Amino acid sequence: MPVSENLFSAALPAPSADEDGSKPGVYALTLTLKERRPLLGTLIVPQAGDAPDPEQAYVEKSGLGAEVEWTIRALPELCPEAEVLLAAVMPDHVHLLLRLHEHPRVSLPVLVLALKNVTEESAQQPLWNEGCTSCFLTEKEQVVRASEHICRNPYRLAMRQMGREYLIIRRARETAGRTVDCIGNQALLERPIRPVRIGRRLTPEEKRNCKNACILDARQGAVLAGAFISPDEKAVLQQALKEKLPVVMLQAECIPMGYVPAGNLREACLEGRLLILNPWPDNDGRKTITREQCLALNRLAEDLADDVL
Repeated sequence: MPVSENLFSAALPAPSADEDGSKPGVYALTLTLKERRPLLGTLIVPQAGDAPDPEQAYVEKSGLGAEVEWTIRALPELCPEAEVLLAAVMPDHVHLLLRLHEHPRVSLPVLVLALKNVTEESAQQPLWNEGCTSCFLTEKEQVVRASEHICRNPYRLAMRQMGREYLIIRRARETAGRTVDCIGNQALLERPIRPVRIGRRLTPEEKRNCKNACILDARQGAVLAGAFISPDEKAVLQQALKEKLPVVMLQAECIPMGYVPAGNLREACLEGRLLILNPWPDNDGRKTITREQCLALNRLAEDLADDVL
């Protein structure tokens, strides 16, 4: 289909780049649909044997989604100084990496407005939320990370959809001879468990060796289990989360109604890499953890390991 500036006439006349401050460089942009309606496509998660394979997930674009992608690719026809490096159409939003070269004749806000106007005119309805999320990338590493993030979007969406069950709090479950509350992937308890306990009286070299041994075991398929209270144990937890290794966290405080892990714990939970256990549902967590509770959690980690053997 031939492209001309008439395609973007609704966005013209445009202010110059100097007027809005657009400057040469790479921009990461995200445009979202009103009410996050999934009008642009459907997530497809192929099967691998008897289970879905989120690594192969992709978005099957609707007619509107295909038109949005085509319009994105046509943006250089409006502004030859604009180079589309990467575009990803998701069901309810769009990601793109856009490079503006020197002296762009059309500003970045106008390019975004043109994309919105053309697709809304074709759809004959309002589609987009106002504005967009924009990030100016100043380093090559930032561009690489942004590219990887965009390309992994279907995978993350598949994991969120598949992992919703991991955010359900389970009450009064029998585990290793105890009644516990938990949230996360209970199937981790069926795998080899590696208790994480690093004594404070160990020498620095002994602590370092112990931490390395824990991570090496996890890399070979073991699930790390512990209360992760001491600084060295917390370091093991952070390294495990960084490497996306499986973890069972034991905690003294209760898991309250409506609780959802935050940050990297939430990501690990959604991806089935985390299980949080509490053996004392009545403990509201307002008191400092006692030495007896620490010892009890350490014993529970060891019992989990014995229970799998």
